[in-house]
Amino acid sequence: MINELDQFDAPFILVLDDYHLIDNGEIHELIGELLLHPPHNFHLVLGARMDPTLPLVTLRAKGMMVEVRIADLRFNREESQSLIEQILEAPVDRAMLIELQEQSEGWVTGLRLAALALIRRVERDALQVNLSPSNRYVSEYLVAEILEKQAAPWADCLLKTSILERFCVELCEDICYQVDSRSGNGSTGSSIAKSDLSGRLFIKWLQASNLFVIPLDDEGRWFRYHHLFQDFLQQQLKRRLRPEEVCQLHAAAGRWFADNEFVEEGLYHLLAAGDHTAAIQLIAEQRYNLMNTTQWPRLERWLSLFPPQVVESSAELWMIKTWMVYQRGQWVELPGCLQNIADLLGQESDQDAANRLAGEISALRSLIAYHRTDAEGTISLARKALEEIPSEFWIARVFARLYLAGSLLMAGDENSAFHALYGAFEEEKVQNKRFKVTLLTVACYIHWLITDLQAMVQAAKQAISLCQETGHHQILRMANYHLGCARYQQNDLAAAEDLFASVTDRPYENYGTAYTHSVCGLGMTYQAQGRDTEAKQIIERGIAFYLETGNTTQLPIIRALQAEVALRQGNLSAASQWAEKLDPVPPLTPVWGFFAPHLTLVKVWLAQDTPASRDKATVLLRQIQEYLENTHNTRFLIDALALKALSADAAGDPSTALEALDNALRLAQPGGLIRPFVDLGDPMRDLLARVWSVGESGDYVGKILSAFPSPQAGGASMSALMEEGQILEALTTRELEVLELLAERLSNKEIAAQLVISAGTVKGHTIRIYDKLGVGDRRQAVEKAVALGILPSP
Repeated sequence: MINELDQFDAPFILVLDDYHLIDNGEIHELIGELLLHPPHNFHLVLGARMDPTLPLVTLRAKGMMVEVRIADLRFNREESQSLIEQILEAPVDRAMLIELQEQSEGWVTGLRLAALALIRRVERDALQVNLSPSNRYVSEYLVAEILEKQAAPWADCLLKTSILERFCVELCEDICYQVDSRSGNGSTGSSIAKSDLSGRLFIKWLQASNLFVIPLDDEGRWFRYHHLFQDFLQQQLKRRLRPEEVCQLHAAAGRWFADNEFVEEGLYHLLAAGDHTAAIQLIAEQRYNLMNTTQWPRLERWLSLFPPQVVESSAELWMIKTWMVYQRGQWVELPGCLQNIADLLGQESDQDAANRLAGEISALRSLIAYHRTDAEGTISLARKALEEIPSEFWIARVFARLYLAGSLLMAGDENSAFHALYGAFEEEKVQNKRFKVTLLTVACYIHWLITDLQAMVQAAKQAISLCQETGHHQILRMANYHLGCARYQQNDLAAAEDLFASVTDRPYENYGTAYTHSVCGLGMTYQAQGRDTEAKQIIERGIAFYLETGNTTQLPIIRALQAEVALRQGNLSAASQWAEKLDPVPPLTPVWGFFAPHLTLVKVWLAQDTPASRDKATVLLRQIQEYLENTHNTRFLIDALALKALSADAAGDPSTALEALDNALRLAQPGGLIRPFVDLGDPMRDLLARVWSVGESGDYVGKILSAFPSPQAGGASMSALMEEGQILEALTTRELEVLELLAERLSNKEIAAQLVISAGTVKGHTIRIYDKLGVGDRRQAVEKAVALGILPSP
C-alpha cells in the first residue's frame, strides 16, 4: 500500500476521523508503519478524543507531527462572531456575542448549537442568548455524545465531581468513593469500591478522553470542567440524586477543603450542605489569623457567604461583623452590635467560647468608654479584655493595650501609659514581627498626644522597616500616616505630602481612621503649600468615599476639614454654613487624630467677628482648653492656647495673649512643632514677632517665623533667608533633588519617574522652590540657584 501511495504525484490527504474507536492492534501497527515510512506528498489527519497508540514521541521528535488540541480549537471572539453571523445571516449584537463567548469558552460545537437554537426563533429582532444546559440542542448533544457513552463508574464520578469548581486526585477520591462507602449508595446505579478505581485513574481517564477538562496549573494537580459542561453535569446530578445525597457530597467536599486549609471553598461547600455549625466553626478557627494579618477584605468576603439569618443568630459571626464595623471607623454602630453579641452569649453552651467573646466585647467597649472620656471605665474594660482574650489573638490584645494606655494618659499617668504599650514586648507570649510592628504603630498615638515627635518618628520608622519585611500593608499605611503627621508639624511639607498620599491613594485598603486623617493631613499640606484647588479636590474625594460607604462616623470629620480649608481660603460664607449646622455643639470627645474640629468652629466664630460669635468662641475655647488640660492632651492644648492668644490679642488683652502664647510655645518647643503657629496666619506672625523682639524663646520663635510665607511671594522671604544664611537649610533635600533635575531641563513627568513620585508632587515641589527663591518659573529658579552657588555653573 505504501508503494502504491507513493505513486501519486499530486499532494493528497488521508483523513481518519473518530480514530479513538479503533481498538485493533494490527491497525495501529499498520498506521505506525505508514507514518515511519511515509509516501511523498502524503499527509495523514487523525481526529480522536484521546491520544492514539502510535509512535507519537518519535514523530514529535522528528518534527513530523502537528498537534491540534482543545486549546487550539477554541474560537476567539472574532472567530465566534464570524461563525454565528454566517449561520444566522445577520449581524450579532455585541453584548450577546460577549455572553455567548463567555458561556461557550470558545467551544465551536456549543456556538453552532446556540446558533441553531437562535435561528429557530420567529422574532429575529428579539434574539436572546441561550447557551445553557436548558437549551434542548445543547442538552441532547451532551447526553447523546458524552454522558451516555461513558462507563457507569466514570459517569458516576463525572456527576459527583460537578459540584466542584476545581478538583484534584485526593478530592476526587473523597467525593467519588468515600461517600459511596459511607452511604452504601451508588447514586447512578453502580457502587464503586475504592479498591477498584482511584482519583488518579479518574483524572487520567478525563485527560485521555478530552472530556471538557481544563488544567489549572503546570504541575497537573488541579483541574476544572468547562463551565458549560459543568452546568450540564450539575443539572443531570439534580435529576439523578436526591437533595440529601447532593448535600452529602457538598459536606464531604467542605470537610476535605477545610482539612486542607482551603477555607473559602470549604465554607462554600459546608454552607451548600446546610451545615452552618461546621461553617461557623471553620471561620472561627481562621479569623484570628486573618485579623492578625489585617486581611479584612477576605474576612468580609467569608462573612458574606453566610445567609443573613445565620449571621444574626451567631455570636461568633456577629463579633466578626462588629470588628468590621470598627475597622471601617463606623464607631457609632458599635454599641448596638456589642449588645446583640451579649444577648446571644446568654445562649452559648461553650463556656470557653463565651469567655473569649466576652473579652473581645470588653476590648471594643473600652473604645466606647474612652471616647466618652471615662478613664476609669476604660482602664477596667481594657484590663478585663487582656485577662480573657487568648494570646494568639494578639491584634485584639494590642487594641486593648492602646485604650488602656490612652486612658492612663487621660488620667495623667504617662509612665504607666507607656508601660501598657512597650511592656507588651516582654509580657505578651506572641512576639512575631507583625505583633511588634502593630504595637509600634499604636504607640505613635501616645507619642503624638504628648508631642514627643522624635519618639513618634522613631517608632513609625521602625514600624515601616518591619512592614517592608512582613508585607503588613494596612499597618504600613498607619505608620506612614503617623510619620506624615510628624513631618507636617515639623514643616517638612514635601515629606508629609508623600506620606499622606500613600494612604489616601488606597481608600479601601486602610483602617477608616487612617484614611480619614490622612485626607485631613494631605488637604492641610496642600493648603499650606498654596495649592488651593488640590486641597479642595482631596477633600471632595474623601467626602465622596464616605458618602459611598455610608460612614456616618468619619464623614463629619472630613466636613469639618472642608470648613477649615474654606476659611483659610477666605470663603467665610461656606465655613459659616458648616458652623450653623452644629447647633447644638457636639460634646467634646478625646482628640487624637490630625486636627480638632471643635477648634475649627472657634476659628469660624472668631472670623465672623460679631459680639455674639466672639462670645460663643470665647466660651467654647475655654471649655476646650479645660477639657484638654483635664485629659492631658498636650498636642491639641498647644493649638487651643495659640488660638486663645490670637483671640485675646484681637480683643485688646495683650497680657493674656502673651501668656497663652508663651504657654503654647513652652509645650511645643520640646517637640519642635512649627505648623500650629504658622497655620494661624499673619496675625500669629505679628504676635510671634512681638515675643521675639523681647528675646523670649529665642531661636525656636525665629525658626517658626522663618516658616511663614512672605506676603509677596507666598514663601519664605529671600532677603531674610540671605541675611540668616539659611537658603540651603530652607530648601529640603527633595527640593534640592528637584532643582538639580530642573537644571537638566527635565519635564515634571520625567522628574516624577526618576524620583518615583507623582507629577503632582513634583509640581508642589517646584512651587515651593519658586517661592523660596523668589522667582516665577523654572528657568529663573535655575539661574538664581546658580548665582547663589546652590547649583554649579553650566
